[in-house]
Amino acid sequence: MKIVKHEFDSMQHRIIPLFLSSVLTQCTFLFFFSFVGKFDKPDSGSILTGYSGIVGLSGTVTMCVVSVYGAVWASKAIVQSYTGFGKNQTFLLPIKRSILFYSKLLALCLIVGSAEFIGMLLACATFIVSNILLDLVIGSLLEYWLLSIQISIIMVCVSVSVILISIFVGIYRSSSAATLICSVILVVVASNAIALLSTSYTSLMVIFAILLVLIVGEAGKLLGRQLENLDSE
Repeated sequence: MKIVKHEFDSMQHRIIPLFLSSVLTQCTFLFFFSFVGKFDKPDSGSILTGYSGIVGLSGTVTMCVVSVYGAVWASKAIVQSYTGFGKNQTFLLPIKRSILFYSKLLALCLIVGSAEFIGMLLACATFIVSNILLDLVIGSLLEYWLLSIQISIIMVCVSVSVILISIFVGIYRSSSAATLICSVILVVVASNAIALLSTSYTSLMVIFAILLVLIVGEAGKLLGRQLENLDSE
Protein backbone atom coordinates (compact mmCIF):
# COMPACT_ATOMS: atom_id res chain seq x y z
CA MET A 1 0.00 0.00 0.00
CA LYS A 2 2.97 2.32 0.54
CA ILE A 3 3.77 2.06 -3.16
CA VAL A 4 0.19 2.86 -4.12
CA LYS A 5 0.22 5.86 -1.77
CA HIS A 6 3.49 7.07 -3.27
CA GLU A 7 2.10 6.81 -6.80
CA PHE A 8 -1.15 8.44 -5.70
CA ASP A 9 0.74 11.37 -4.17
CA SER A 10 2.74 11.84 -7.36
CA MET A 11 -0.46 11.95 -9.45
CA GLN A 12 -2.89 13.73 -7.15
CA HIS A 13 -2.24 17.13 -8.76
CA ARG A 14 -4.52 15.90 -11.57
CA ILE A 15 -7.54 15.47 -9.31
CA ILE A 16 -8.70 19.08 -9.59
CA PRO A 17 -8.41 19.30 -13.41
CA LEU A 18 -10.25 15.99 -13.79
CA PHE A 19 -12.91 17.07 -11.31
CA LEU A 20 -13.44 20.40 -13.05
CA SER A 21 -13.59 18.72 -16.45
CA SER A 22 -16.22 16.32 -15.15
CA VAL A 23 -18.44 18.79 -13.32
CA LEU A 24 -18.32 21.48 -16.03
CA THR A 25 -18.94 19.07 -18.91
CA GLN A 26 -21.73 17.23 -17.12
CA CYS A 27 -23.42 20.41 -15.94
CA THR A 28 -23.17 22.10 -19.34
CA PHE A 29 -24.72 19.21 -21.25
CA LEU A 30 -27.38 18.49 -18.63
CA PHE A 31 -28.74 21.99 -19.16
CA PHE A 32 -28.12 21.90 -22.91
CA PHE A 33 -30.03 18.66 -23.48
CA SER A 34 -32.81 19.68 -21.11
CA PHE A 35 -33.33 23.00 -22.93
CA VAL A 36 -33.34 21.19 -26.29
CA GLY A 37 -35.86 18.71 -24.87
CA LYS A 38 -38.21 21.58 -24.00
CA PHE A 39 -38.96 21.92 -27.72
CA ASP A 40 -40.13 18.30 -27.91
CA LYS A 41 -43.61 17.23 -26.90
CA PRO A 42 -43.80 15.02 -23.77
CA ASP A 43 -45.48 12.24 -25.78
CA SER A 44 -43.11 12.50 -28.75
CA GLY A 45 -40.92 9.66 -27.51
CA SER A 46 -37.79 11.82 -27.55
CA ILE A 47 -35.09 10.74 -25.10
CA LEU A 48 -34.57 14.40 -24.19
CA THR A 49 -37.95 14.67 -22.49
CA GLY A 50 -37.04 12.36 -19.60
CA TYR A 51 -34.38 12.13 -16.95
CA SER A 52 -32.84 8.90 -18.22
CA GLY A 53 -32.10 10.24 -21.70
CA ILE A 54 -30.69 13.55 -20.51
CA VAL A 55 -28.49 12.03 -17.81
CA GLY A 56 -27.34 9.24 -20.13
CA LEU A 57 -26.36 11.53 -22.99
CA SER A 58 -24.64 14.12 -20.81
CA GLY A 59 -22.83 11.34 -18.97
CA THR A 60 -21.62 9.95 -22.29
CA VAL A 61 -20.14 13.32 -23.26
CA THR A 62 -18.45 13.58 -19.86
CA MET A 63 -17.05 10.08 -20.29
CA CYS A 64 -15.56 11.07 -23.64
CA VAL A 65 -13.90 14.20 -22.25
CA VAL A 66 -12.50 12.45 -19.17
CA SER A 67 -11.29 9.45 -21.19
CA VAL A 68 -9.33 11.51 -23.71
CA TYR A 69 -7.98 13.89 -21.05
CA GLY A 70 -7.03 10.93 -18.86
CA ALA A 71 -5.28 9.17 -21.74
CA VAL A 72 -3.24 12.29 -22.53
CA TRP A 73 -2.18 12.50 -18.91
CA ALA A 74 -1.54 8.75 -18.61
CA SER A 75 0.69 8.77 -21.68
CA LYS A 76 3.07 11.02 -19.75
CA ALA A 77 2.54 9.67 -16.25
CA ILE A 78 2.68 5.94 -17.01
CA VAL A 79 3.35 5.02 -20.65
CA GLN A 80 6.58 7.02 -20.87
CA SER A 81 7.85 5.09 -17.83
CA TYR A 82 7.69 1.88 -19.87
CA THR A 83 9.02 3.11 -23.22
CA GLY A 84 12.50 4.12 -24.35
CA PHE A 85 14.89 5.46 -21.71
CA GLY A 86 12.08 5.73 -19.19
CA LYS A 87 11.76 1.94 -19.24
CA ASN A 88 15.41 1.54 -18.27
CA GLN A 89 14.95 3.82 -15.27
CA THR A 90 11.76 2.09 -14.18
CA PHE A 91 13.25 -1.40 -14.45
CA LEU A 92 16.23 -0.40 -12.28
CA LEU A 93 13.98 0.36 -9.31
CA PRO A 94 14.35 -2.18 -6.45
CA ILE A 95 10.78 -3.44 -6.67
CA LYS A 96 8.98 -6.15 -8.56
CA ARG A 97 7.94 -4.76 -11.94
CA SER A 98 4.39 -6.07 -11.89
CA ILE A 99 3.76 -4.69 -8.39
CA LEU A 100 4.96 -1.24 -9.44
CA PHE A 101 2.88 -1.41 -12.61
CA TYR A 102 -0.28 -2.43 -10.77
CA SER A 103 0.34 0.27 -8.15
CA LYS A 104 0.53 2.93 -10.85
CA LEU A 105 -2.69 1.69 -12.43
CA LEU A 106 -4.52 1.52 -9.10
CA ALA A 107 -3.47 5.06 -8.19
CA LEU A 108 -4.65 6.31 -11.58
CA CYS A 109 -7.98 4.50 -11.21
CA LEU A 110 -8.55 6.02 -7.78
CA ILE A 111 -7.80 9.53 -9.02
CA VAL A 112 -9.84 9.35 -12.23
CA GLY A 113 -12.71 7.44 -10.64
CA SER A 114 -13.13 9.67 -7.59
CA ALA A 115 -12.74 12.93 -9.51
CA GLU A 116 -15.20 11.94 -12.24
CA PHE A 117 -17.76 10.39 -9.89
CA ILE A 118 -17.85 13.33 -7.48
CA GLY A 119 -17.84 15.82 -10.35
CA MET A 120 -20.77 14.15 -12.10
CA LEU A 121 -22.81 13.89 -8.90
CA LEU A 122 -22.18 17.54 -8.06
CA ALA A 123 -23.33 18.54 -11.54
CA CYS A 124 -26.44 16.38 -11.19
CA ALA A 125 -27.21 17.89 -7.78
CA THR A 126 -26.88 21.36 -9.27
CA PHE A 127 -29.28 20.39 -12.04
CA ILE A 128 -31.78 18.99 -9.53
CA VAL A 129 -31.89 22.27 -7.61
CA SER A 130 -32.15 24.27 -10.83
CA ASN A 131 -34.89 22.02 -12.17
CA ILE A 132 -37.05 22.78 -9.12
CA LEU A 133 -36.93 26.45 -10.07
CA LEU A 134 -36.87 26.21 -13.87
CA ASP A 135 -39.05 23.11 -14.36
CA LEU A 136 -36.88 21.84 -17.22
CA VAL A 137 -37.73 18.15 -16.89
CA ILE A 138 -40.84 16.55 -15.46
CA GLY A 139 -40.23 13.55 -13.24
CA SER A 140 -39.51 12.23 -9.78
CA LEU A 141 -36.51 13.73 -8.01
CA LEU A 142 -35.77 10.39 -6.38
CA GLU A 143 -35.83 8.70 -9.77
CA TYR A 144 -33.48 11.31 -11.18
CA TRP A 145 -31.04 11.00 -8.28
CA LEU A 146 -30.94 7.20 -8.48
CA LEU A 147 -30.39 7.40 -12.23
CA SER A 148 -27.63 9.93 -11.69
CA ILE A 149 -25.78 7.61 -9.33
CA GLN A 150 -26.23 4.63 -11.65
CA ILE A 151 -25.08 6.51 -14.75
CA SER A 152 -22.14 8.06 -12.89
CA ILE A 153 -20.88 4.64 -11.79
CA ILE A 154 -21.26 3.24 -15.31
CA MET A 155 -19.44 6.18 -16.90
CA VAL A 156 -16.61 5.99 -14.37
CA CYS A 157 -16.16 2.29 -15.18
CA VAL A 158 -16.12 3.00 -18.92
CA SER A 159 -13.78 6.00 -18.61
CA VAL A 160 -11.27 4.12 -16.46
CA SER A 161 -11.46 1.11 -18.78
CA VAL A 162 -10.83 3.23 -21.88
CA ILE A 163 -7.85 4.92 -20.23
CA LEU A 164 -6.36 1.62 -19.05
CA ILE A 165 -6.76 -0.07 -22.44
CA SER A 166 -5.11 2.95 -24.05
CA ILE A 167 -2.23 2.62 -21.59
CA PHE A 168 -1.83 -1.08 -22.38
CA VAL A 169 -1.76 -0.38 -26.13
CA GLY A 170 0.73 2.46 -25.64
CA ILE A 171 3.08 0.26 -23.62
CA TYR A 172 2.69 -2.67 -26.00
CA ARG A 173 3.42 -0.45 -29.00
CA SER A 174 6.07 1.54 -27.08
CA SER A 175 4.39 4.72 -28.22
CA SER A 176 2.66 7.57 -26.38
CA ALA A 177 0.95 8.52 -29.64
CA ALA A 178 -0.63 5.06 -29.80
CA THR A 179 -2.18 5.75 -26.39
CA LEU A 180 -3.93 8.87 -27.66
CA ILE A 181 -5.07 7.30 -30.92
CA CYS A 182 -6.43 4.26 -29.09
CA SER A 183 -8.33 6.44 -26.61
CA VAL A 184 -10.06 8.37 -29.40
CA ILE A 185 -11.06 5.17 -31.20
CA LEU A 186 -12.33 3.56 -27.99
CA VAL A 187 -14.26 6.69 -27.02
CA VAL A 188 -16.09 6.66 -30.36
CA VAL A 189 -16.94 2.96 -30.03
CA ALA A 190 -17.94 3.18 -26.36
CA SER A 191 -20.05 6.32 -26.77
CA ASN A 192 -21.99 4.81 -29.66
CA ALA A 193 -22.55 1.58 -27.73
CA ILE A 194 -23.75 3.47 -24.65
CA ALA A 195 -26.00 5.75 -26.70
CA LEU A 196 -27.61 2.71 -28.32
CA LEU A 197 -28.06 0.83 -25.04
CA SER A 198 -29.35 3.85 -23.13
CA THR A 199 -32.22 4.38 -25.57
CA SER A 200 -33.41 0.78 -25.67
CA TYR A 201 -31.81 -1.45 -23.06
CA THR A 202 -30.73 0.58 -20.04
CA SER A 203 -29.98 -2.48 -17.94
CA LEU A 204 -27.51 -3.69 -20.58
CA MET A 205 -25.36 -0.63 -19.89
CA VAL A 206 -24.51 -2.16 -16.53
CA ILE A 207 -23.57 -5.47 -18.15
CA PHE A 208 -21.51 -3.62 -20.76
CA ALA A 209 -19.57 -1.75 -18.06
CA ILE A 210 -18.98 -4.91 -16.00
CA LEU A 211 -17.72 -6.87 -19.02
CA LEU A 212 -15.42 -4.00 -19.95
CA VAL A 213 -13.93 -3.90 -16.45
CA LEU A 214 -13.39 -7.68 -16.44
CA ILE A 215 -11.67 -7.58 -19.83
CA VAL A 216 -9.42 -4.74 -18.72
CA GLY A 217 -8.56 -6.59 -15.51
CA GLU A 218 -7.44 -9.69 -17.40
CA ALA A 219 -5.48 -7.62 -19.92
CA GLY A 220 -3.74 -5.79 -17.08
CA LYS A 221 -2.73 -9.06 -15.42
CA LEU A 222 -1.33 -10.36 -18.70
CA LEU A 223 0.68 -7.21 -19.38
CA GLY A 224 2.00 -7.16 -15.81
CA ARG A 225 3.35 -10.70 -16.25
CA GLN A 226 4.95 -9.74 -19.56
CA LEU A 227 6.72 -6.78 -17.98
CA GLU A 228 8.43 -9.16 -15.55
CA ASN A 229 10.19 -10.86 -18.46
CA LEU A 230 10.81 -7.78 -20.59
CA ASP A 231 14.41 -6.72 -21.17
CA SER A 232 15.66 -3.17 -20.84
CA GLU A 233 16.71 -1.31 -23.96
